[in-house]
Amino acid sequence: MYDTVKLWLATNETDKIPDLLKEPKKEIMHTGEYRHYGNLENLRIGVYQDSLKAEGSLNKFIHGNNLVRLTRKDTEQAIEKLSDSLRLPFHQAKVYRFDLADNFILKRPVSEYLSLLGETRYFIRSTYKKQGLNYSNCRRSMIFYDKIKELKNKRQAENITEDFQGRNVLRYELRYTKRLKSQFQNEIKAYHLFDENFYIRVINQWAKEYFRINKQKKLKMDTIKMQGVKDLNDQMFLYALESMGGEQVLFEIFESERASGNLDRFKHKRFKDRIKRIVNNPKYFEPNDSILELDQKISDSQLNIIAN
Repeated sequence: MYDTVKLWLATNETDKIPDLLKEPKKEIMHTGEYRHYGNLENLRIGVYQDSLKAEGSLNKFIHGNNLVRLTRKDTEQAIEKLSDSLRLPFHQAKVYRFDLADNFILKRPVSEYLSLLGETRYFIRSTYKKQGLNYSNCRRSMIFYDKIKELKNKRQAENITEDFQGRNVLRYELRYTKRLKSQFQNEIKAYHLFDENFYIRVINQWAKEYFRINKQKKLKMDTIKMQGVKDLNDQMFLYALESMGGEQVLFEIFESERASGNLDRFKHKRFKDRIKRIVNNPKYFEPNDSILELDQKISDSQLNIIAN
């Protein structure tokens, strides 16, 4: 479940570390101090006079790829492997970043599911590498993208395991990138990553953040429930909105108009609030099959990961 981590270990025992790295290099920093850096398999290692930094995918470090799911036990083994390889107690290292991720085999093309994910509170929605989605704030981010397409774009198709060959694979990552101490009200160390209580907490948060995202629903025409012209106008508006690609397209137009000075912030808010009131009225919609499928995948993953 974990993928990329950034670990920092305070230690004076750094002299022999460069000899353990692949193609180590030395660099003089602007402070006049020096550092060595190199690789330990897929991990990037920085060696300073009184500390070490390790950054990279724990999943790739222990499994060779990040398509398989990294369990809590696997995480512990990965930290032990890092400690053994560098002969230092990396379970005591401070965690400055960690990602939670899983891959989902879906019935339809990944782009269809991405198009149904709208805005969510406290995050800014944007495009991720042209084809995915990025939700970000000053502390963490959510990333959704086509995992198979990413591997092919990186010319890493040989890393696609048999289970994922020719499949539609959506990857969802929750990345804790900054201010971890304030988010968890405590300093996070590497051993927390495989602590059962901490593990359950962050997995539940991973699922919770997904379910907070507004999803585009399936529009239905139900004349029996229409109580007047207002309902008819709302439904005509919704059909026009659907033909444009959904409310997110209109929100992006508003955002562009606001950025260019053609729409002040008060009108911008009123327009968005009006649209949200219409699109969130349950009598106009029914569940979207693709979202129901993805919702179930996320829920199943949450339960299975915690159980293992």
